[in-house]
Amino acid sequence: EELMEDMLNIVTNPSNLNHIKNIDEKLSFFIELWDQFQKDIYKYPRYKEFMDIFSYDLSQMVNSVRFCFLMNKKPEYMNLQEIEMYESYNMIVFLLNGIDLMASPDFDSNELPHLRTVFWNAQQMARIGNWLSTWKREIKEDDYCSGVVGYALSEQIITVDDLKNMDDNKLIQKIESSNVVNYFTKTWNKRYQAIKKYKNSIESVDMDKYL
Repeated sequence: EELMEDMLNIVTNPSNLNHIKNIDEKLSFFIELWDQFQKDIYKYPRYKEFMDIFSYDLSQMVNSVRFCFLMNKKPEYMNLQEIEMYESYNMIVFLLNGIDLMASPDFDSNELPHLRTVFWNAQQMARIGNWLSTWKREIKEDDYCSGVVGYALSEQIITVDDLKNMDDNKLIQKIESSNVVNYFTKTWNKRYQAIKKYKNSIESVDMDKYL
């Protein structure tokens, strides 16, 4: 936990390392890596224009990591609505696309509100795809911060006691027999259709390639 917090604090406040008690080899490498990343994006033509919103998106990613850590410590707090809201940000779609925008001199910034709506839906799609492909393995690793587990808890398919005490294979079977895959498949398609609605509203980004 201390290592995680040190890394997250480096990301959000790299100029102040006084709070870090011990900068070991891992942290030293991470600091060097993050410093190089910042130097690289600073060279992009629209860095200054989009750095404020990029910093905000970065803070959302950090919040997502902390949220998942908390949910794994206290699964009794877990619910589907918050997982869908917070946990998708560690897919870093906003961050990756934000870097692209910094390096895109021809992008029309008037289209940014529409494009960020596209980013949000794309991030949800990426998160759902990851959830559906990894949840069984993650249960066996005692990693429960997943929309699949959140759905199962919120729909009372399983209990927190099941997470803590039930055999992993039986737990997986119990969740698998529910409507969870259908729910997330429908949600994924809904997000995809939401992106398609903006296809004609955004001209400075090739939406066909994005889709």
